[in-house]
Amino acid sequence: MERLITFFGSGKGTPGDPAYDQMKKLGSIVNARGGIPVTGGFGGSGMEAPARGAHENGGQTIIGHVLRDTGLKANQYLTEVVDHSVGPEGSPLPVETAFCLRLAGLTASQGFVFGAGAGIGTFVELMTIFNHNLKLWKSQPRPVALLGEAWYERLQFFSDQGLLGPGGYKSLSWLCVADTPEQAANHVLPLMD
Repeated sequence: MERLITFFGSGKGTPGDPAYDQMKKLGSIVNARGGIPVTGGFGGSGMEAPARGAHENGGQTIIGHVLRDTGLKANQYLTEVVDHSVGPEGSPLPVETAFCLRLAGLTASQGFVFGAGAGIGTFVELMTIFNHNLKLWKSQPRPVALLGEAWYERLQFFSDQGLLGPGGYKSLSWLCVADTPEQAANHVLPLMD
């Protein structure tokens, strides 16, 4: 059974960086389990690394949601590129519209992984997924794995602000802070019998 798994994280990082290497390994694991990696399509540990891991594992479908008007190039490991900068007839879209369409494409998955080194864009995506799970997908929340212990401090802040409900992040069964790529994969894409 194929499932879309979206990877979020930094647009920075290269092979040899721990965050990049972890996300590359996770992309490979997700692909090996029949998952289809979805990314923001550009470079770094959050987008290129998981796509590269899946590609090097023989991935046939690796989707990247891009905004070509940004001047950034889609990474070479994608098999499908969705450009949200243009409308159905090829006319350019306002950047605000394009950004929202890209975010919608990235959130249309069955599971989500957030890597280390997250910037402001990743936090927008994180809050969108949390909002969807707490409100739109409340009856069937989608699994979220946060890779790396740095997430604990951030989650505690969100909990202290009352953003994650009365029980805070510890009460969210759909949320996992993973120490390893394998643990993250087990949460968002459990082994099927």
